[in-house]
Amino acid sequence: MKKIIITATAITSLFLSTSVFANNELSENAIKHFTKETEAMTAFLDLSQSQSDAILVAKIDLEVANLKLIELYGRGSDRHLQARKPHWQAYQKAMTAVVSKEDQKRYQQSK
Repeated sequence: MKKIIITATAITSLFLSTSVFANNELSENAIKHFTKETEAMTAFLDLSQSQSDAILVAKIDLEVANLKLIELYGRGSDRHLQARKPHWQAYQKAMTAVVSKEDQKRYQQSK
């Protein structure tokens, strides 16, 4: 039951995120992937719904920015990697605001 509520809330928060759905920039599979990943992290670390939503938004924002940069510079090019740095740093800052680095490491090791 808890998983259904988390999923429904995550999907609702995604629809409210104008940066993602206003331009339909992510595929349905990418959204499902990020939602499942966030659900797993939420369950493992026993996070609140607001924390889960913040993680999901951070992941999606990073992916949207990354896709735009790939269009501009090509995947893996030096210019792409340099342009991606501020977005990656913003993602890391958003993640550490919600989950400590130790908890992130513990979650990654559990996979």
